[in-house]
Amino acid sequence: MIRRPPRSTPLYSSAASDVYKRQIPPSIMMIVLANATEISIASLFAAGIIPGILIGVVIMVINHYFAVKYNFERSDEPFSVRRAGKELYRSSFALLIPLVLVGSVNGRCSIGC
Repeated sequence: MIRRPPRSTPLYSSAASDVYKRQIPPSIMMIVLANATEISIASLFAAGIIPGILIGVVIMVINHYFAVKYNFERSDEPFSVRRAGKELYRSSFALLIPLVLVGSVNGRCSIGC
């Protein structure tokens, strides 16, 4: 028997991801804080990586717990390395944005080359 999750379950995931996106570099809040306090942006990015990874792991564990507890449906489609590579290629431009931001800040091109 499939048990229905509480109606507030998506709310938990949404609230957790809101905290998560503020922690992961390059977040706009980190850049504003660095400019206001004259702290190195690169050091703030380096300081946010480990907590961001830990928050991500905790969110995955919580989602797995709820998926097992409420017996969420699973996909019938098996995992495919080819499909994963294709989706990685499709998302490559979005994944390059942090590199472009960090490169422009470190290369001093963000304030005019």
